[in-house]
Amino acid sequence: MANGFTTHPRLLHSPAELGGLPGFISAAIGFFDGVHLGHQKVIQQSLTEARSQGGFGGVITFDRHPATVVAPERAPRMIYTRERRLQEMAAMGLDFILLLPFDHDLSRQTAGHFIGELKRQAPGLRRLVVGSNFVFGQGRTGNLSKLLELAGHWDFSVQGIDPVCLDGITISSTQIRKSIHQADFGAASAMLGRTYAMEGRIVPGNQLGRKIGFPTANLDYGDLALPLEGVYSGWATTLQGQFRTVVNIGRRPTLPGQTPQVLVEAHLLDFSGDLYHQKLEIRFGKRLREERKFPSLEALKAQIQRDVEMARD
Repeated sequence: MANGFTTHPRLLHSPAELGGLPGFISAAIGFFDGVHLGHQKVIQQSLTEARSQGGFGGVITFDRHPATVVAPERAPRMIYTRERRLQEMAAMGLDFILLLPFDHDLSRQTAGHFIGELKRQAPGLRRLVVGSNFVFGQGRTGNLSKLLELAGHWDFSVQGIDPVCLDGITISSTQIRKSIHQADFGAASAMLGRTYAMEGRIVPGNQLGRKIGFPTANLDYGDLALPLEGVYSGWATTLQGQFRTVVNIGRRPTLPGQTPQVLVEAHLLDFSGDLYHQKLEIRFGKRLREERKFPSLEALKAQIQRDVEMARD
């Protein structure tokens, strides 16, 4: 590459670090949960601008969704973990990712102050690319029009990118979350531009599944969006490989010691071993049935066996 970077983007944590890049800098700004087709269009335009100037192209994003700080009661469930979100951005061939900590101090900055600090510390930032509905700054008062106004003062250019539509539907993170909740994984995957998958770390459970002959991996899904409660076929990817799986999302109403918290438990077919603390990725197939309470553990075991047979098919 002309700028001398490798295929792995440099992960930066402050505007001053961004200012250390010599020459022309083009950046897409946004949270980019899911890095869906609309986000990809914004990010790709930033890269195109950088390449045309022989400069550096990348993303300015945040370590958490702004709503978790300014309105936690309205914060949406995430499509991806932070790690996965950064991985998908990196796969686009970025030179840098500026990951800013979003805290109360940042939430109180006006749009003008935020952009002014970026330019003071990174004067090489000459191009900003955003979605046309992008908002930022205290009270969400900054938008594309405000950016265009600030551009004249701070000597940079701005491009707003219109949303991407698919089958007449505007692609958005909100729409993808809706598809995930409805277990419409085909629609979610189409809008993401890749197969939708959920991932997290395996944490110890109470091993009740093992006691009835169907050991499960209990997924710590954190703040991720969840599909509709029920039983699904799918594929699980671990360090040991890929396995067909039966996934239960729910509260285990038949088993003793049930919890009000929704659990995501995967029974990996033809697998034996210890998965604790490993990362597990689940790609969902079909929703086999709703979760329901059975009259006995024997009835539950018989149904799980039928679920396994359907998952094999």
